[in-house]
Amino acid sequence: MAEIVAAAKALRTEFPKDYAQFLAASNGARGPVGGAHLELWPVQHLRRNNEARGSEPFLVVFGAGSGGAEFAFHKGEFLRLPGVEKLAAPESRGRSFVEFLESLNRG
Repeated sequence: MAEIVAAAKALRTEFPKDYAQFLAASNGARGPVGGAHLELWPVQHLRRNNEARGSEPFLVVFGAGSGGAEFAFHKGEFLRLPGVEKLAAPESRGRSFVEFLESLNRG
């Protein structure tokens, strides 16, 4: 858990409680969700990947999906980010980690 707290501090944000619990239990994951492939980064990659991409303050990208989708949380909201999929703006995917996963399962 200390590594999770240190990562949140380095990224100048608070991790959503259920997402921090997921990290503590599994330290990331990779596999199919719904009809897509999902990669949720381990805590060791969060700081490096976010610093490399120059994310805006309080925005933490925590994984990627099929077709180049990127997923993040920002001030308590989980998002799918614009990018390869040509979204016009970030798309809300829930206010909790569980809601985020459920939204992916629905498609």
